[in-house]
Amino acid sequence: MGGGIRRLDADFRGFFSDETQTRFDFDSRSGSGPTALNPIAENLRESASNLRINPPAAAPPASAPWICLGFASICGVTISPADLAAQLRTENPPRLLDVRESEEHAFCALPNSRLAPLSELMEHVEELADWRDQEVVVYCHHGVRSAHAIALLRPLGFTRLKNLSGGIDRWSQEVDPAVPRY
Repeated sequence: MGGGIRRLDADFRGFFSDETQTRFDFDSRSGSGPTALNPIAENLRESASNLRINPPAAAPPASAPWICLGFASICGVTISPADLAAQLRTENPPRLLDVRESEEHAFCALPNSRLAPLSELMEHVEELADWRDQEVVVYCHHGVRSAHAIALLRPLGFTRLKNLSGGIDRWSQEVDPAVPRY
């Protein structure tokens, strides 16, 4: 994994549907969090903590890959905007899949990205068939919808998916300030 692993539990508050809502709350007394408020979340958190056998001695560098412990099947591997920018300058850049809505894509988008809104993603699967074995970076506004898209695409044979950490908003802040924020 290179520079260590960072947890993203807090980024997934509100990610699940009402039936499986996983709620997190921060313990204001100790400053530690997130504290799970239901048994499903508690089990996921315990499972994730059991995976951390030998945590790194120091905090991982900002360029470390992000893996959602406890949510790995949903999110998988993420890529930072800086790492994506470097990969886009290579001879074989990854494909870019934008899962935001068409209005968002029209406002701002990464160059050479293909639009397939999450709300219509399953209708676009056949158009994306030739991407199944290629490296694909999926992005949205902040990274939650793209994680959801990855969870839908992975079982359909898309094997080399990465989630753009922080989405196009983080890209605007760290790589290209000319990309408007909204």
